[in-house]
Amino acid sequence: MIEDCRKSAAFRSDSGQFAARELLSHAVTTLGHWNLAASKREIIEIVLAEALNNVVEHAYREEDGHPIRLALTMQNDILKCIITDEGNPIPGGKAPCGTEPVLNVPPAELPEGGFGWFLIHNMAESVHYERLGVGNALTIRFSVV
Repeated sequence: MIEDCRKSAAFRSDSGQFAARELLSHAVTTLGHWNLAASKREIIEIVLAEALNNVVEHAYREEDGHPIRLALTMQNDILKCIITDEGNPIPGGKAPCGTEPVLNVPPAELPEGGFGWFLIHNMAESVHYERLGVGNALTIRFSVV
């Protein structure tokens, strides 16, 4: 059972090859200290990995040295994760829904990528994107009970 109190943590990294991995490591360690079940931590880790890699690959177009911030807040049975950056906006001004991959094809025809937004939306409780001045904020909520 999750305690009925508010917990928070914040982390920052510069964009680059290991930025997502560094932020994920901090987040997973923190969630472990907060006594989240391993099964919940795994889901959160998958979603955050997809979202953080999107920042590195798309918002910053794989340029090194730009700030990426991850804030975690847990209150009661909800974990809120906010990823902010100063990169390019998401085209269309909202988080894509993603499409369910077609997997009933021969192995040679399986797509290598393109599952990210589908996974994010399907594994999280809610996803909200907004452009704030010169930056992006992606808020992802999870039920942790």
